[in-house]
Amino acid sequence: MIPIVLKDEIPRQLAYPIGEGYLSSQLLGDAEEEDFGLFYLFTSGIQLDYYDPLTSRESVYPVLALDRNPPPLVGHAQARLGEAQRRRAELAGLVHASHDGKCKKARVEEAKAIAESTFKVSLVIFPVKARIRQRVTDAIEDNGMAPIRNWLNAALEGQENQKPLVLLFDEITCKLTATFAKQTGPRRLYT
Repeated sequence: MIPIVLKDEIPRQLAYPIGEGYLSSQLLGDAEEEDFGLFYLFTSGIQLDYYDPLTSRESVYPVLALDRNPPPLVGHAQARLGEAQRRRAELAGLVHASHDGKCKKARVEEAKAIAESTFKVSLVIFPVKARIRQRVTDAIEDNGMAPIRNWLNAALEGQENQKPLVLLFDEITCKLTATFAKQTGPRRLYT
């Protein structure tokens, strides 16, 4: 299974259109689980500044993004993620106190490496209105997997300048469009 890095709680009116089970079954061919980080973002991402599925009147909006970097997160989400990574490193038994109460240098370096570990690809799922969730899911399954696989093949081969892939859903036509993310100033938005 692709590991979930961060999953936001969402109100009842919203739903995530696709789950980690389906993505894992479709994408974990030659790739390793550790290559992926899965983010279900609502309030933790800066994307909410661009589009809020509860209040926006936009009919075309992002539902899924693939990125070679972690997605843009708000400050409190970055802090929460850093703390979770630190706890995972401790739980993995990589930080052990020596007799005098100090951590052994080698263990600390190993724990630091795991806490700072990165993945090759971030899969970012955005919530949609619950009433259209099934239409978005069907669109991703029918038309979204081919561009995702093509993008992943290039990403896992190590193309450093690869732009993030964004799947946009059009509520009016119920069609999915694959495009590349735009850099708007210092912030990266999936638009």
